[in-house]
Amino acid sequence: MTQLLHWIRQLLALTMILFFMAWMWAVGAQWVLRWRAQRLLADVRTLEVGTPPADAVNHFLGRWKVAGNAECKPRSCFYAVVLETTLPSWARYDATRSGLRNLIPHAAVDLGLRSSLVRGGFAIEDGVVARVYFGEGVEGESSVHGQSREIFAGSQEIAGYAPQGAQTLLPLPDHRRVLSTKMGLLVEFDPALDPSAKRAAMNFRLACITQFKPCLREEEILPGAGKLLEKRKPAGAP
Repeated sequence: MTQLLHWIRQLLALTMILFFMAWMWAVGAQWVLRWRAQRLLADVRTLEVGTPPADAVNHFLGRWKVAGNAECKPRSCFYAVVLETTLPSWARYDATRSGLRNLIPHAAVDLGLRSSLVRGGFAIEDGVVARVYFGEGVEGESSVHGQSREIFAGSQEIAGYAPQGAQTLLPLPDHRRVLSTKMGLLVEFDPALDPSAKRAAMNFRLACITQFKPCLREEEILPGAGKLLEKRKPAGAP
């Protein structure tokens, strides 16, 4: 009996050690993603819309050639970088599974673990940088019924927009706008926007990737998007 208890204690100790090592590995992967996301965001901010490709573009391509991919047409080329950490399927919430089978996903969220995604890139059209883009998405527990959901916020500087039938690009209303898409919130702005407002439009909270308590709303990822949404609400709306 004493020998059996000894083996049980050893097994429990080994299980705890393995669990702690797996948790540390997952947390470390999230911090590595956040660090790489910071570098990607910094490189995206150096790109200038409306100008020919220059040293900043060459630097971007040189640093992210392994993680990025290009889609090119005769007059345009889009270069995108995707960075992510993904929990295994058994550790992610699934609404089709029974409550007990989602205990591990809920435990993962409670332990500060989540799947996260970061995108960044630019588009070149007719020999000039026409669009610069960055986006961040995280998975976290929702305040509704404790269910997990993905939230995403993106921001892009574009040369302008072309209404249906228009032959030339026009500036955005107030030089910026916020859109609700299937993926999440998207802020668009053009080069004429005030520099301080540009910084706010690209002021992503990358802490949502690593912080222990999950972010619940897109506005927590990109506070500037939340402020634009508030401005868009009719007077007196809640």
